[in-house]
Amino acid sequence: MNRTRLLRELFDEFFRAQNRSLKLYDDIVQFISTRRVVSKTQGDGTTVIDVTKYKKVVQLLRKGYPPEYITSKAYFYGYSFWVKPGVYIPNPFTEKLVDYVLTEARRVLAQGQPVTILDIGTGSGAVALSVVKELGEGGLRRVEVIATDKSAQAIEVARYNARRLGVAGSVAFYVADVAFIEGNAILPRYQNVIIASNKPYLPKDVFTRLPRHVKLQGKLALLRSRDFDSKFKAYVNLLRNKGYRVTTVVETFRNRKPVSAKVVVRRYNVDYEA
Repeated sequence: MNRTRLLRELFDEFFRAQNRSLKLYDDIVQFISTRRVVSKTQGDGTTVIDVTKYKKVVQLLRKGYPPEYITSKAYFYGYSFWVKPGVYIPNPFTEKLVDYVLTEARRVLAQGQPVTILDIGTGSGAVALSVVKELGEGGLRRVEVIATDKSAQAIEVARYNARRLGVAGSVAFYVADVAFIEGNAILPRYQNVIIASNKPYLPKDVFTRLPRHVKLQGKLALLRSRDFDSKFKAYVNLLRNKGYRVTTVVETFRNRKPVSAKVVVRRYNVDYEA
């Protein structure tokens, strides 16, 4: 089959599904491509398309299956992350959350004070690991970074991403219910605490209408939970009562229409309301 024609069809199908990233498209092409040796003496090679893979990928794209799950790769804040079904695909909007966390962390550090950064519901580890990479080795000397998730699968993925990015020793990962392990709260090392969270925010009526391929990202990551909200609030207030200075940086849906509008909210050391 003609490679040019196949790639044109793949390109059309990829962008018909409202995928916008050329990097993801290149990943798809690489995923379905193989290398065939033409001349053993000269070592020349020709890139060809694995037609079986091609047909499977096109079928998945037509169904709306995320390309990130096809290639097991997602891009966030300029870094590449491994993802798989059941683990939330990092959203470009969430990069704003990283910006806020970095701004706040650098403000505290500039005052000569150490800081703990806690990423609740870390998923693939995108937020915590992007913060670590941006702060750099020098910036981490007075920074503690903790990442939690209720999903053991997500923590496994996050730890793998930490190794891939060369920062495995810079983040403490915990399988935890918000920030509680068997009812015991994780207590930060430093008094200045920045809590970041891309909260599970979809109302039930919205979640139930989601296409099946979107739900692959996991109910824990998507469906808003009163249990999560109450434990998040309880944890923030517990830290405040113990004398910690807490800043929360939370990504969630707006409380007004349209329901799809997202917002990053920053709150300083005050009683937290979910």
